[in-house]
Amino acid sequence: MSIWGADPFENDDAADWVAELENDPNIERILHAVDELADPVHVGYVEIPECCVAVAAAALLARLVSASNTSEPLSQESWSTLSSEMLACKPSQKCRMAHLAYLAVDRVLRDYEGSELQQQWSVSHLGYDVWAAVMENLLDRLRRARDALGERRS
Repeated sequence: MSIWGADPFENDDAADWVAELENDPNIERILHAVDELADPVHVGYVEIPECCVAVAAAALLARLVSASNTSEPLSQESWSTLSSEMLACKPSQKCRMAHLAYLAVDRVLRDYEGSELQQQWSVSHLGYDVWAAVMENLLDRLRRARDALGERRS
């Protein structure tokens, strides 16, 4: 596994997953990537590939639920497909997606015993503080999206 930066897409596992998503852009694929880490029943150690993919998926969900126009790292065509699919979702569904993504990233960031990616960054020459700040920013975006969508449900 190669990590070249703190951004959710700056590693081989995320890049490979994004390439797969590019070939078959659908929300279910994104949800599947965060669901296992977000599920409280899932116990045990989560290895780097699963962590990286979940964080990349969560970053895409943060953009999609907030209707961002930023398509990177996907093509505009794939982004349009995903955006259209997201537009068809109810606010309650979007809120749930943001919440699942939040739980997955929170686990990757805060579960030292169970997150290999967290352990890797804590001893990395690339800088744990930079990575943790990127993860906290992502958590904040997901929290704000979830809360805004939750208010629309009421």
